[in-house]
Amino acid sequence: MSKSTSRRSKATSAAIPETTSIDIPFNRLRLSEKNVRTIYDKDAIKQLSESIAENGLIQALSVRPVLDTDGNETGDYEVQAGGRRFRALELLTRSKRRAIDQLTPCVLKTTGLAEDDSYVENAQREALHPIDEFRAFKAMQDAGKTETQISTAHRVSIAFVRQRLRLASASPLILQAYRDEEIDLDQLMAYCVTNDHARQDSVFERLRDSYEHHAHAIRRALTGDTVSSNDPRVRFIGLDTYEKAGGHVERDLFSSTDQGYLKDVELLNRLVADKLNAAAKKLQNKGWKWVEAAVSIPHSVKWGLDRVIGEEALLSAKEQKRLDKLNVEIEELDKLDELSDEQDARRDELQTEITALEDKPAVFSNEDMARAGVFLSIDHNGNLVVDAGFIKQDDTHSQDAGDDDDHPEPNSNANEPTPSKGDDNAEGSRPLSAALLEDLTSYRTVALRNAMAQDFKVAFIAVVHAFALSRFYTFSHGKTCLQLKLDASFPAKAPGLDEWAPTKAVSDRDLAWKKLLPKNSADLWQALLAMDLTDLHSLFAHLASLSVNAAITPHVRSAESVAHANDLFRALDTDMVKLGWVTTADNYLNRVSKDRILEAVEQARGEDTKLLISHMKKEPMAKEAERLIEGKGWLPEALRIQATSKAADHEDDRSDDGVEDSLPTFLTEGAQDTQEAA
Repeated sequence: MSKSTSRRSKATSAAIPETTSIDIPFNRLRLSEKNVRTIYDKDAIKQLSESIAENGLIQALSVRPVLDTDGNETGDYEVQAGGRRFRALELLTRSKRRAIDQLTPCVLKTTGLAEDDSYVENAQREALHPIDEFRAFKAMQDAGKTETQISTAHRVSIAFVRQRLRLASASPLILQAYRDEEIDLDQLMAYCVTNDHARQDSVFERLRDSYEHHAHAIRRALTGDTVSSNDPRVRFIGLDTYEKAGGHVERDLFSSTDQGYLKDVELLNRLVADKLNAAAKKLQNKGWKWVEAAVSIPHSVKWGLDRVIGEEALLSAKEQKRLDKLNVEIEELDKLDELSDEQDARRDELQTEITALEDKPAVFSNEDMARAGVFLSIDHNGNLVVDAGFIKQDDTHSQDAGDDDDHPEPNSNANEPTPSKGDDNAEGSRPLSAALLEDLTSYRTVALRNAMAQDFKVAFIAVVHAFALSRFYTFSHGKTCLQLKLDASFPAKAPGLDEWAPTKAVSDRDLAWKKLLPKNSADLWQALLAMDLTDLHSLFAHLASLSVNAAITPHVRSAESVAHANDLFRALDTDMVKLGWVTTADNYLNRVSKDRILEAVEQARGEDTKLLISHMKKEPMAKEAERLIEGKGWLPEALRIQATSKAADHEDDRSDDGVEDSLPTFLTEGAQDTQEAA
């Protein structure tokens, strides 16, 4: 070795501070004031003392000798690094679980600064790699330690221990991919949603070279043939019922909501069907003509059907007394400026009980139940929804055919006046010819049109009468001479539409009017004549509103109809945000392109925010976009109030394909192709 090399070697060696291991009686140690950690968690110190009591002191304390005023060592030592361990040992000593003079392993330092030693020990610590951590927990478990013992000994939650043990159960292929940094911890946790190594490996091989190899896609691939424990069907029957029936649940220990996945979907559906059928049987035993039960009943199936209205259920004296007491208590809470957590929870309990008492199911007569039926379904919270009193079209026809007093025979002339039974004159008993009758009534028709055009009140009542017959009365066909028909149906399929506040408001208003109007259609005209004009206006507005259909379907894309819907939108100043519309991944963002997702974020939060998610894949991008635009009132183009159309005043402003320039671009797609085909 050359001399220069030897000198460099000595210099390097000299640069490393020397330390000495030494055992020192604990009563000769004290905590240094130069220790940089000054804030200690008492509970954490207590847990550490229990760990030392069980496992011994694994890491030595770092100490320096205490010098007197002349610079001589006193035999005492200050602990400048290891303050938490010192306090834990001190706690054991005070509780007489450790001798006061018991030798304590220490590392002696005499050079450098005590503050450096303290800071380096606290700041340069590196947490265990997760794979080493869960291998250690697995070894402890294999040695006989319980999850609780591991949790207590190492100051972590039981949930954390279970999560790490679940990671240790991943397949060797997945663990190796994690060691090789081919997947990250989130992806590893996603694979551990199941314990099936074959499924883990199969999904890994399929997704490893895919752009969709993120945690969400992995979970979806592994749970595609299962049902989430948050599914309404699971909430309806209860997870305990499913497990007692022998159903298996895979727990996602890494979910913040302790989500699970039900493996036996067939069993789940059978249990749901059994519970629905049992509820349906109870209703049919009460006398309902039919009960239709399903997990979900499409909005369009019920909308537009005739319906009978039950009587409001009266509260018993005991129930009324309870309701009064609840209302007094909730009023007292509402007087407070601010509620504590306990008071807020109590108010929720009170409101739930009040709602249950006030919203008791309506009471139906035996006659009504004999001709009407019930739709049974499950809402998004897993509650049973009972919609009663609906009359199907087939039931309407069958009752029409059997009602001889109100309806003519199938082959009779409905327009022909019935001869007077008390008139014996041949001329009086002979009916008018069909041609003459049509001619005469044609004159009457024109006379009525002319007169009605000059009398707003009667014209208004006549239209309300026709609409009300169509909407509220089962056998209304042919009971008005106006050629009007209220079509309240439309193909509603949008998710969450039934639970939307405006939908419930329309249904509640419809039922309220049904209750107010006479039960017999023959009495309707006189009731309308006697009705206050304000009430007539409200009824007319409600009935007219039911005829609105602004839904755009693949087969109905009339530009004129859409333009009129926009006109209504503007005239009514409809604000979808105030009505409760919230743009989410489910109702919009997951159903459009990435460009439209980014456009939404940019419009709601600005370009800088858009750039934060522009690199993401679609599904996580949609979820993050939902969070970013929450509370910003952003609306998809189809839900905004469109600019005023100028087409009515300026025909030349139409575009070449004949569609209004003011229409959204998504409505004009394919319009030119349609015109060319025509």
